[in-house]
Amino acid sequence: MISAHSGSHSFDAAKMNMTHRVGLFSFGNKHSRRSMKGVNHLFPELDSDVDRLTGEFFVSDHENITVSV
Repeated sequence: MISAHSGSHSFDAAKMNMTHRVGLFSFGNKHSRRSMKGVNHLFPELDSDVDRLTGEFFVSDHENITVSV
């Protein structure tokens, strides 16, 4: 769970809008398209899992609830 907290600030969770868009979500070094084609050819089940959050939009309609749109 992600929670806003700070020793020098106070946060009212009911007034915070956590709506956001994921611009890029990755771990480690970015691989070239050519190398990824080779990996996807050998392991096709990985193709759908690579970078699947990039470009996704998540809306916070209610306190402490964020859903994918």
